[in-house]
Amino acid sequence: MTTNPGTSRAVERARARFARVGFAEWPGVSIADVKQDRAVVVLPHRPEHLNARGVLQGGASASLLAMAGTLAAWTGVDLDADLELSCVDLSVQYLTAAADEDVVAEARVLRRGRGLVVLDVALRPRDDRPICQGLLSYQTSDYAKRQPRVWAQPSLLPVLTTLTPPSGHRLFTGSSASLPCTRAQGVCVCTCRVRPCNSTSAASCMRVPSPRSSTSRRSPPRGRWCRAETGRAARPSACR
Repeated sequence: MTTNPGTSRAVERARARFARVGFAEWPGVSIADVKQDRAVVVLPHRPEHLNARGVLQGGASASLLAMAGTLAAWTGVDLDADLELSCVDLSVQYLTAAADEDVVAEARVLRRGRGLVVLDVALRPRDDRPICQGLLSYQTSDYAKRQPRVWAQPSLLPVLTTLTPPSGHRLFTGSSASLPCTRAQGVCVCTCRVRPCNSTSAASCMRVPSPRSSTSRRSPPRGRWCRAETGRAARPSACR
């Protein structure tokens, strides 16, 4: 299998950069394997890595996962360019405890975006028993050549004006059906539509033509409208 020279140089630069990380040197973290989009690092068993229960401290596990993910992310970026490199998110699920044994952290790139790398990270001992699993997001933004994304500024809506009703009354015209109207507590009711009836006389309530139109294709509203009119005669039986 032929190896891309550019990929080999990126991997070697990532290895050399990791060797300059002082935090990795202090606990004794070493590189077991590094390839394009993949890295494996080892943390040796030491008493200072354990918590009060005598097992591997959770912060040490998360730190090892972050270092493995960072190394794997470096294998696909130009470390000589002016980049903003940093781990921006790490989620870890602890599955079991590790005691008197070395642990191995492996990171694999799931996706490389324009300015973000998403990696799968896992921690296990030498016998491949899972200790914890995580997901890491690493930033590789090139702010020197492209402006960073900014939050959109809100735009205020114009002040609403007062709505004015149309001049005159608006009544439907069309055919009329003979549906009974009933009068109850000063209100003239026709099927399901209600209008106030100001008059106390039953003759003051009359039927208004149905909203059904012979030229309209839309289904008409349910019911009929009744209104009070004093200038026109109406049958006393229209409202009861």
